[in-house]
Amino acid sequence: MDPGNHSHEMNFGDVSFMDASGCTKLFPVLPDPAALTGRVMNTIDCHPRTGICFFSAWKFDGAPSRMDPWPDCLWWCKVDDLSNPSKCESLGVMEDENGQRICRDYRLGGGVHGLSVMHDDPDDPDSFDVLLIFTAGMGYDTGASWMSMLKVSVSDTRRNVFTRSQTLWGTSLWNDTVTKPHDTGCDHAELDDAGNVWVSTFRQKNAGLHMLDYNGSLLYSIHGFGDYVPGEYSYPAGVSGYGTLLQPNSLMALATSSERHGVPVFGKATMFLIDISAVIRGEGVNSTQAAAH
Repeated sequence: MDPGNHSHEMNFGDVSFMDASGCTKLFPVLPDPAALTGRVMNTIDCHPRTGICFFSAWKFDGAPSRMDPWPDCLWWCKVDDLSNPSKCESLGVMEDENGQRICRDYRLGGGVHGLSVMHDDPDDPDSFDVLLIFTAGMGYDTGASWMSMLKVSVSDTRRNVFTRSQTLWGTSLWNDTVTKPHDTGCDHAELDDAGNVWVSTFRQKNAGLHMLDYNGSLLYSIHGFGDYVPGEYSYPAGVSGYGTLLQPNSLMALATSSERHGVPVFGKATMFLIDISAVIRGEGVNSTQAAAH
């Protein structure tokens, strides 16, 4: 709803390409039965050279996959023209190196929430890394989240994608900074200009923005977002930016969602712009405290 021009629009969840001429729906489309009901989509990222895009379908209900006729899955799509896409020439659910579909309840739990296309393989121009962030549960304290790095390759015809290998990634963040049953709530990720990876976490025991090296070792954390707006919990979500830590004119942008009284739809969502060209030390050796503005 747009109170500025008193207009409103309602549609089902999907992936669409938007430009000045309007919107082109890419997924799901007929004959997929989900085209009639929509899908709740979360994160999109593409590999520019091959034209392969990845979509995560992730709902907040946390129900097991057996109770959902169309469970949350990680999808891949070969678009016809990445600069002006009109359709997926081929698509499918991403499978791991053992042929198992990467859907809700996969391995350590949850479904793919955030994802990020990472570095190319220097020895194979049609292979690259994809970072997957799995999240399970709706809670702001307990639940499950973890990350893995896929090495994927595109077929000779560039109409199919397959996983060559998968490794757990970033355990120093999601496994070592909290004790169960608490959880960090890994959410979204951004690859910076130096090859470091910034990951947002939304659960209360370690809500913040964290820098890890490409191997997944935690280097630096920024906290202080959650209580910025009085009377609500502003939890970190989407992240983007440029530059890197200690590099002049570097900036990270962090979008937060809001929660009041356990309900995630009331409150004021906030965008933080973070100057990462300087280090501000707080309570921990490698942590800032309330360093965002």
